[in-house]
Amino acid sequence: MKKNYLIFLLLSCIASFSYGQSDVTFQVDMTDYTTSFTTVYVSGTFNSWSGDGNPLTDMGNGIWATTLPIVDGTYEFKFTHDNWTGQEALTVGDPCTATIGGYTNRQITVAGAPLVLPVNCWDACYACGGGPAAGDVTFSVDMSEYALTFGTVYVSGTINGWSGTSNPLTDMGNGLWEGTVAAIPAGAHQFKFTMDDWAAQETFTGAEACVVTIGGYSNRDLFVNGNDSYAVTCFNSCDPCGVVVDSVNITFKVNMSLETVDPAGVFIAGGGNFGNPGDYPMTDIGGGIYELTVRRPEGFSSFYTITNGACPNYSCKESLVGLSCGDPANFNDRFLMPVAADTTLQHCFAQCTEDLSCTPPAMPVNVVFQVDMSQTSNNDTVYVTGGALDNWCGSCLLMTDPDGDMVYTDTVALVPGTYEFKFNNGGTAEEMLDPSIDSLCTLTTGSFTNRIVTIGMTDTTLPAFCFESCDECVMSNLVTIDNPEDRFTVFPVPSDDYVSVLFNGDEFHNGMLSLYNVAGQTVKEIQLNTDNNVSIDVNDLPAGMYLMTILSDTEMATQKILIK
Repeated sequence: MKKNYLIFLLLSCIASFSYGQSDVTFQVDMTDYTTSFTTVYVSGTFNSWSGDGNPLTDMGNGIWATTLPIVDGTYEFKFTHDNWTGQEALTVGDPCTATIGGYTNRQITVAGAPLVLPVNCWDACYACGGGPAAGDVTFSVDMSEYALTFGTVYVSGTINGWSGTSNPLTDMGNGLWEGTVAAIPAGAHQFKFTMDDWAAQETFTGAEACVVTIGGYSNRDLFVNGNDSYAVTCFNSCDPCGVVVDSVNITFKVNMSLETVDPAGVFIAGGGNFGNPGDYPMTDIGGGIYELTVRRPEGFSSFYTITNGACPNYSCKESLVGLSCGDPANFNDRFLMPVAADTTLQHCFAQCTEDLSCTPPAMPVNVVFQVDMSQTSNNDTVYVTGGALDNWCGSCLLMTDPDGDMVYTDTVALVPGTYEFKFNNGGTAEEMLDPSIDSLCTLTTGSFTNRIVTIGMTDTTLPAFCFESCDECVMSNLVTIDNPEDRFTVFPVPSDDYVSVLFNGDEFHNGMLSLYNVAGQTVKEIQLNTDNNVSIDVNDLPAGMYLMTILSDTEMATQKILIK
């Protein structure tokens, strides 16, 4: 893995030397943002959407700013705070944004010169305290390269309820048609040029720079902020007639012959450029091979993945965990280097082959997952969950405690490989692992830290690690007190609304007191301090027998109590 990582770094260096680099100053005004926060960050395709990689500096008066060296190209980004605790909610069609694959982000193009972005308000493309205004907009389109016969050109869109006849343009000669639509409401709109009451219309792929795709429809985008003119472009293009844009065809092919293909199909997704699973469908060309060709500007580069289905949470994406072609810093996605010519990429689903050959999977082996819940409360239902185990269901693979020793187990049949997983307490409370402490058994991808294990060719029983830890629960040092009444006294017996505990020494100072019902479930848990007398409210507990266990660093004492 280290060798492959070095190769990736070398390729990245080559790419950065091949393209220019410019300083970009990012600025945002937080004056109108009412939610509390600590630090503002800029997150985008240039830093793999890192939530804490590029902090901004508080410049005073609500302004936060930073300057970053960025390789020339077009990027999406937005402002976030406190490692994705909060993020901007930008409006589709706003002039500083682009909507790609259902996500609306800010967009910039870095082109060989320093760039200082305006101080816009959080969530907006204008300064705080301001706002867009309605206006008259002049629309122009060059029809000189349109070869078919037509009568009149119209502008149709959200500005007129997509009418095909409401706003005709005037033939100005030499193929230019022009007209003004008055008093268009402020804000984002979509439109296209049409002819003769929708007898013909512009068609876009969604990849064009002047186009936004919403609800599966790709149209020109427009943001109204006062009187304005829409630049003259060629019909069905974002450029003037006669302009040739350097672009390349990128063809993705994937062999799905070893997979049961989802009824929804196979898709290219992710990377900030290919949307969500379902946005970029591949075509079945036979023999288990699926194909998709997209046209992109010369030098285009992106992360991407292949999904078997249109799952909204990426649970159906190929698993490249631990493989050389998956980048662990970018959700284990594949990476496409800058493309200078027409290119065909060939893959086997979930494998790193660079052609359409696939290696048959090994036979499954039995893997016993274990977790020690002895130091965790409310552990009546415990699950193991993971992408390749249950699509991160969370409550599908129920674990059991056959010996009553608080070590829960479940056996899952898995083919040899590397897997991410977690344990889940109650079906909804997944364990929180700290990558700075639990680095030995975990993998951190973006803001997600999961356990990771590599399974070989034989049946495997994994260690019974403590819940939320890469270590065994520390119980071996504890001495069980045979006469707990020597350490503490419980009264009254039986108890009613309150149970009082009187300690006869300081052995359990700063220890933990737990009440368990007859089913072994934790019903009360109290962190002790240096007080020798503790009162516990048990008015909410059903009548019956309970066990009170008190733990210190070195001793454990247990007494039965009766609540009437």
